[in-house]
Amino acid sequence: MNQFVTFWRRWGRLVLGTMISLAFIVWLAATLDFQNVVLALRGVDPIWAGLSLLMVLLTLWARVRRWQALLESDRVSTGGTLQALVLGQLLNLIFPARLGDVGRAYLITQAGYPSQAQALGTVALEKLWDVVMLLGLVIALSFWYPLPAWVTIPARLTSTAGGLVLLGIVTLLFFRHQPAIRRLGQQRWSDLARRHWLIRLTGRLIDGLESLRRPRVMLAAGSWSFLAWFFGMLTNLTLLKAFGLPFSLLIAALLLAVLQMGVSVPSVPGRIGVFEGLCLVTLALFGIEANRALAYGLLLHGLVLLPPVSLGLWWLLRLDVAARQGVWELT
Repeated sequence: MNQFVTFWRRWGRLVLGTMISLAFIVWLAATLDFQNVVLALRGVDPIWAGLSLLMVLLTLWARVRRWQALLESDRVSTGGTLQALVLGQLLNLIFPARLGDVGRAYLITQAGYPSQAQALGTVALEKLWDVVMLLGLVIALSFWYPLPAWVTIPARLTSTAGGLVLLGIVTLLFFRHQPAIRRLGQQRWSDLARRHWLIRLTGRLIDGLESLRRPRVMLAAGSWSFLAWFFGMLTNLTLLKAFGLPFSLLIAALLLAVLQMGVSVPSVPGRIGVFEGLCLVTLALFGIEANRALAYGLLLHGLVLLPPVSLGLWWLLRLDVAARQGVWELT
């Protein structure tokens, strides 16, 4: 029984994700004419597709700038932050359970940031900002278009989970400086060293969340978050134009929201099958023919994967042996 629990904790999400991805792939293969999908891909306007790739790169740039704002450190260069972020995205594509987020927290310390735990706190704030952006986008879309239940229900669940996490963070920040908590770290127990290590680790993690107390930092992070999501929407919009599909902000924004919520759906590495399936069902809401919708999803997926896969593999091969071993041990 214990062996089964251990196996499920480590590989359960991957097993479940493989089953879900295979279900999507079988469904796509059984219902679509792939000859027409290829024809749709051949008809893509390369200029608009190139603009879509540019929007992907601008999205990455905005996310780098957001993380830099939250890190609040002049010890880490923009290049070091970009490298850690891209390698983290690559690890998230390969390994289950968002291990890339832990990986990039480790990598940013290799680039000069003082604390891995504190870096993880900033990553948590990034996720909270993405929840805020997603919730705001879904609310705006609900006034614009009658959203189906399979969009609104996950959005409510995501916002509820994000609200609970935010409440927990605020509670930690509030009680951190209370006298009872300070005395807790001063007590002498038999396992003194272990408890003090845990207290120091927790303190550094909370340090990464301290940006919630600084309006200037949160305003900067919020501004970069807005730009990242705006460029993400433009990625979808310009690719619609590349395929000769309706040039609609509504379609581009709704697709962005659905794909962001789809991150939480278990799948094989790279979200193969799930990503394309979500594109197909979303575009079908607007009467877009299934073969063209799948072609759109395939190309969009390729454009989104191109920067983390190409840059990430290049940087991963350039890491020194010690850093590469450290990343491997984290996974």
